[in-house]
Amino acid sequence: RGEDAFTAADSLCRLQRLQATCGALRESEGVDALLFVGGVDGRDNLGSVRCLNFLLGGVGGVELLEREQCVGKWGEDVVLLVRPDGCEIHVGHAHYEALRPFIAAWGNVDVHTLPPRHIPNEDDEAPKRPDREDEERDDDEASSDESLGGRGDGSDDSEEEEEEEDVLQDFKLTALVSMLTGATTVGVACTPNGPGEMETERWPLLQAYGIEGVGRSGFFTMSTKVVDTWDVIHRACFTQLDGAQLRRELARSVPPFRQHWEASIGTMDARRAPGRMTLAFDPLTEFFTYGTLRRPVGFGAFDDAMDAPSVRFGLGTDADVCDVNLHDVNLENVRASAAGHASGPALHCTVEARHPKSPGLRCARTYVFGQGCVTATGINGFTKRVDVDDDSENQSQPKREPPRATDEADVAALVGLYAAAVAAGRDAMSVACDAWAAGSGPETWTTGENAVDASCVAAARRAFVKTADAVGVPAHVGSDRASMLDVRVDATDPSNARPSPAHRGVARCVAYVRVSLRGVVGVASGEPLGAIVYGDSFVPGGVRTGEEKPGGDESSVNLAPLVLTSGVPLVRSWPAAGAETEACEGCGDATRKMVKDARLNFRARRKARAAKKAEKKAEKRAEKRAE
Repeated sequence: RGEDAFTAADSLCRLQRLQATCGALRESEGVDALLFVGGVDGRDNLGSVRCLNFLLGGVGGVELLEREQCVGKWGEDVVLLVRPDGCEIHVGHAHYEALRPFIAAWGNVDVHTLPPRHIPNEDDEAPKRPDREDEERDDDEASSDESLGGRGDGSDDSEEEEEEEDVLQDFKLTALVSMLTGATTVGVACTPNGPGEMETERWPLLQAYGIEGVGRSGFFTMSTKVVDTWDVIHRACFTQLDGAQLRRELARSVPPFRQHWEASIGTMDARRAPGRMTLAFDPLTEFFTYGTLRRPVGFGAFDDAMDAPSVRFGLGTDADVCDVNLHDVNLENVRASAAGHASGPALHCTVEARHPKSPGLRCARTYVFGQGCVTATGINGFTKRVDVDDDSENQSQPKREPPRATDEADVAALVGLYAAAVAAGRDAMSVACDAWAAGSGPETWTTGENAVDASCVAAARRAFVKTADAVGVPAHVGSDRASMLDVRVDATDPSNARPSPAHRGVARCVAYVRVSLRGVVGVASGEPLGAIVYGDSFVPGGVRTGEEKPGGDESSVNLAPLVLTSGVPLVRSWPAAGAETEACEGCGDATRKMVKDARLNFRARRKARAAKKAEKKAEKRAEKRAE
């Protein structure tokens, strides 16, 4: 069993949520029970398939919305009736043992199933092989049967199987009659864009139920009131995040997202500065494109302009500085060599991406093209100095680009601002988790599009000022511009829609915080540099940290967020084009030369020691021969 294994406790938790939904429907629409019929007897009703996969198959998230069949053969024979205080279920005898651990944990459940057929095991005595005479006698009997018009093709076995199937279907129908006794209003998750409640008239099991002398005679919708509960169950159950789905997100959704992100960065690591300036994040693009080829029923469409992976360089990171459409990366022919001030090289880039199969997983990062190593490496002799008084021979050769002192200061300021934005985002997460624990779920965080609660913004700006001053960012670049910090905290459920509150609680989904600062300028020059951005997905971690607030109320203790995308590289830098690349390459060349010289020196000394040792042995042998 893996880390994301679905347990009986998870199944019980989901059943209780479904029962709570049934209770709410009883109060609002008088629904006595929820009915789900799997397999062909329910014409593979999408609502029944999703519910059975949800309760017994351990499926959740987008995968639950994508599947149109039950995850196991057991779904063909399952009939489930859920009431607010209990449930009844019919299970095929062949799959009872597989489902028993989950059903046993439910409590107050009536199970309808037939005893399993006897299947010989290894301990049973193997049948004896007939001798030759018996085989010949059997062949003679078979031929005589055929001559009399009999059939020797195993029709007896076929008749037995048909009789057994009739018995099973009769028992399933009897179980349904028992389940619906006393129920006058039944909730059914009817398929969207279908005939609505009349869909149940097409189900073979309910058609047999209406036969005179079986159940209630006539059409099912005439004898029983049917209420379409698709929207309610979809919002209250299928799109809510629970422990089982969170484990699946961490084990199955986060790793491929991180893998494609790291693959994109790896392609940049393998290039020198000029090539890096023209390289797109192809792995992330292909991952998103392939994942959005098919949209299941109930899943909201992505906005390609907003949700597709985006990489922006230099001034293109800030729409207020220049026309963003000119510098936006269309994920092909990416060029950042002229995205900086005055058409110079960009000093940083921003990367934002979203998981196509888990809409709540989003991430935003700022990476820099500079490591501040030109001055240090130049002082230590790793780069060649270019003097103005060089002779004509040297002057005829192209000079190396002299290092810009302002670039190192600006890169340091960008890194410091990004660190402050990360601190601001983490504090905004903590405030959101506190609101979550106090009963204000994600559905209450925003009053309109892209609006956020004032407490999150205030906490984020305080953390930004504190961190920016601590890392030494000049005030006119950092703390003085805290009021310009844009903080957004939002949430998305697995159907790529705004979260809906669950019955008797707040919405359960993955939340996202995004912090950005536009209009970043150079430390000394005041030249525009673009914008920095940070974003991570999170859920309340449940880990209590810090000290209790005045009053000793346990509910007021801070909750630490569980950052789902923490594995995505938070910081990454590459040498800038020109002098810094030469400085880094000079360091690398010097290091490789030192390693090579050390190896050669080690081999030479080892050979010398071996020769000296051989010489001593030869002298000893000569002395012995002389004696």
